[in-house]
Amino acid sequence: MSKQKQKYAIVIGIDTMQGLQTARILAGHDIPVIGIASNLRHHACRTNVCEKILQADTNDESLIQTLISLGTALTAKAVLYPCHDQCVWLISCNRAALTDWYFIMLAEADKIETLIDKDTFYTFADELGLAVPQTFVLRCQDDADAAAQKLKFPCVVKPVRKSTQWNSQTMSKAFRAEDSEEFLATYRNIKGWAPELMVQQWIVGTDADLYSCNCYFDR
Repeated sequence: MSKQKQKYAIVIGIDTMQGLQTARILAGHDIPVIGIASNLRHHACRTNVCEKILQADTNDESLIQTLISLGTALTAKAVLYPCHDQCVWLISCNRAALTDWYFIMLAEADKIETLIDKDTFYTFADELGLAVPQTFVLRCQDDADAAAQKLKFPCVVKPVRKSTQWNSQTMSKAFRAEDSEEFLATYRNIKGWAPELMVQQWIVGTDADLYSCNCYFDR
């Protein structure tokens, strides 16, 4: 294998739709890929486009130790492709520990924090005067009781930031509630799954009402 082939792309979260797509695109350009997955039994880990796939929890700090161990074995700096929010945040927080072995193509740390932390993001959006759903952050039962008095229903309850603990309890990103009684019952059931939860007004509509703008900007 030539020296050029030793310059790997490291796809973190190969066991996700976006991870598998990323690996396929890179391999299609003859870029050698190493995947990292939380769940090696995931169907995406059957792909043959990766030279190898390593196991690490891509949602917690053990990912950083795996990347350091991998980095010391590489013959050239590799490019990191984190493919879900939590691993983006982990890499952003640990840039100094990883830059000897990896190129990290991320925005500044404060911008990453704003985008990933839902509480910070919705405060940011509100300050800009953007139309956002009615939103409350829940840190205790009193917060939930107060929100139940003000919310427009239906609503959706989700973590401010997903965590290993949340993922160990459910595959769902959020839970919908039709009225205050169902909302409070949902909160009681899931409040231990994350340090902070968020409840938002559910905006009624179909998939035809959902718009997404996906862009990449250089510095």
